[in-house]
Amino acid sequence: MHDREKRIGRREALALIGATGAALAAGCGSDLPTSPTEVSGAATTTTTTTTGGGVASGAACAVTPTETVGPYPSLIDLFRSDIRENKSGTQLDLAITVVNTATSCAPLAGVNVEIWQCDATGNYSQYGSERTQTYLRGIQTTDANGQVRFTTVYPGWYQGRATHIHVEVTRNGQSLKVTQIAFPD
Repeated sequence: MHDREKRIGRREALALIGATGAALAAGCGSDLPTSPTEVSGAATTTTTTTTGGGVASGAACAVTPTETVGPYPSLIDLFRSDIRENKSGTQLDLAITVVNTATSCAPLAGVNVEIWQCDATGNYSQYGSERTQTYLRGIQTTDANGQVRFTTVYPGWYQGRATHIHVEVTRNGQSLKVTQIAFPD
């Protein structure tokens, strides 16, 4: 029974994330940077689930922690919304909203949001034996509502790390925010 409960918990989490999308909204908890490397007024992010693909109504706008770029950043720019390529798995429709902390969490249009993740076996494209592959990587430019959407699969994991997706927000080549979306086991 314990194994069954664990599977149901994962399915429920996947259903919630997949059906409603996950929004990554830049936080407005403060107009001050949250780390020495952050630019004041730059995009910052929080994760919330939504029912309509946008920021959840009544959701607090709080700053998402800055993370390291992490391993295996993209080596080329791949502007696309469907990043699955030949990778099978549970489809994940990801909606990300970026807002500006210096302007009362107003949507930040015209910035690039890049995501990358490993596959089910813990491999990243563009590295190691996968050097010629480009799966599970993509960039989108935010619309007037500060939103981008990606179609991917539930991310894989590797020893020592939680299941996660890397995210970097850039404007004119300058990094505004680097973070990761972590998922429950």
